[in-house]
Amino acid sequence: MNGNKTAPVSGRFPTLFLTAAMLLTVLVLGWFGWNTYRSYSVISMVRERHFRIRELQGQIMYLDEVLTMSAKMAAATGELAWEQRYLSFEPELDKAIKEVIQLAPNAYSGEGAAETDAANLELVDMEHRAFDLVRQRRQAEASAILASAEYAAQKQI
Repeated sequence: MNGNKTAPVSGRFPTLFLTAAMLLTVLVLGWFGWNTYRSYSVISMVRERHFRIRELQGQIMYLDEVLTMSAKMAAATGELAWEQRYLSFEPELDKAIKEVIQLAPNAYSGEGAAETDAANLELVDMEHRAFDLVRQRRQAEASAILASAEYAAQKQI
């Protein structure tokens, strides 16, 4: 009788072992699959955010030049149509800057970001003063503001 009891137990052992090994293999493969999917999702999100930030940087540079040239053209020609152009593009620049800050808040929270923001505010103020002078028919003074070393320094920042 003892021989009969040990035979079925030892016969079941390989089956239980293989079942446990297969179950463990399925679990490990499932875990690897889930980690691969999550990694792909995170990388895709980071890549999309990076490309959007790069696109916005180009847009910001373009809009900044549009604003600068509009102010300089108003000072050079005395035509207030350039101010209208400036005012139509100014909200677009603000919107693009805010979107970049929203996408990468850590990049715009340090000392350099504060310096850049202050320089931008100073530039906008100088350009608005130039437009005020153009409206007063004082184009030479408006041009002097936009050609000043202070303006160039703020633009460089």
